[in-house]
Amino acid sequence: MDGGHGWRDSMRPVRLGPFDARLLAFALPAAFFLRWWTVSIVVLAWLAFRAVEARGYRPPAAVRALRAVMAGGRRAVHRRRLRRALDYGRG
Repeated sequence: MDGGHGWRDSMRPVRLGPFDARLLAFALPAAFFLRWWTVSIVVLAWLAFRAVEARGYRPPAAVRALRAVMAGGRRAVHRRRLRRALDYGRG
């Protein structure tokens, strides 16, 4: 911890060295069932996490951004009325 601000560190993403801790969801099953395709899934997941981080997103924010892109620019408020989508930034 830098600076001794322990409670402020609770919002930081959990990391295991250079890796995001969410990568363990892919790495642990691959460790017990070691095949070339399970290792390739782990590598692809790692590359996806790195690409998300390179764009400045965290994985939950990237999922929200993907959902917003898939939903489109106009959202239904009521059956007969549409409104424009709001962009609150990078989350």
